Amino acid sequence: MADTAPILALDNVSKIFGRGDSAVYAARSVSFALHPGRTLALVGESGSGKTTAARLIMREYQPDAGQLLFRGQPIGSSAVSSLKAYRAAVQIDPNFFGAYSSIGGLHLDAGRYAEARTAFDKAVALNPDDVNSLYQRGTTLADLGEFDAARGDVARAIELKSDEAAYYDQLAAIDLAKGDAQAAVADVERGVAVSPDYWGGAAMLAYYLVGKFDRTIAMAEAGQKAEPDYPYFAIWKALAQKGSGDGAGSIATLDAGRAAMGSSDWPAALMEHLAGRISDSKLRAQAASNDPKTQAERLCEINFYAGELAYIAGDKAAARTALQAAVASRIYRYLEFVAAKARLAQLGG
Repeated sequence: MADTAPILALDNVSKIFGRGDSAVYAARSVSFALHPGRTLALVGESGSGKTTAARLIMREYQPDAGQLLFRGQPIGSSAVSSLKAYRAAVQIDPNFFGAYSSIGGLHLDAGRYAEARTAFDKAVALNPDDVNSLYQRGTTLADLGEFDAARGDVARAIELKSDEAAYYDQLAAIDLAKGDAQAAVADVERGVAVSPDYWGGAAMLAYYLVGKFDRTIAMAEAGQKAEPDYPYFAIWKALAQKGSGDGAGSIATLDAGRAAMGSSDWPAALMEHLAGRISDSKLRAQAASNDPKTQAERLCEINFYAGELAYIAGDKAAARTALQAAVASRIYRYLEFVAAKARLAQLGG
């Protein structure tokens, strides 16, 4: 049986700077263990104690509480008496780009885009060819509305790893945000060439915006098979059906999608509006939220779909007004935002 005892462990370790009322914990009650054959990433926000923990491990600091164990023996004991030998055995790379990339991912998932960008900047500076860091930074930059820089990062990630279909969908979303639906379709086609089964939200809307409704419908149906309770696949399929003149099919798709999504209030009201059952004013009333962020997101959606309904009906002036309102929301990460940008470009701004 393989030895699973930790090589290195921190046992309830604390480090305090200052005394009395001015004492500050740089690390408090830290415990973790590094086992043979495993990788351990120590991640956290700025000031959380990562650097202090590393310095404790390297014995640049002495703990004020708890103990460090090397191969089961307390560091500083007679069994681990040589600092030089210990440091030779425990080598730490302070420039480990993977840690910054992990921190960036945590910030990105939490919607802290500025902090995510800072972390990914550090990761890319340390390893300019790390595909994940480049792609994640590109995604973060897009979420911040910096679409030119975002495109550069995602395009570079594709150069380094051309077989990842999701990268092409992100590139398509960025090109939609830049107002170029044809470029977005070209991105999607590259993704399909790499992975014939590829489907994605940006791809569905890119095809829709250039009038390739059958492609949107096929991709939306693939998405529904994979995630039957995700309502936006039904919405995008229904939009393509309505655009192609199949109003009855559009309503049937919305009804089926509404039934599959369960009891959620949103986007149920949006689906009812697209099916022609509630008015725009009633939809906006039902979209009201005490959370300003949620309210802004819903209004971005409402205005995009209002613009598309007007566009399909041939009222380009009304379409332009609604789409401009969707873009004014600056909800950069929403596909409705990027699609509104592309449609406005088609309408001449």
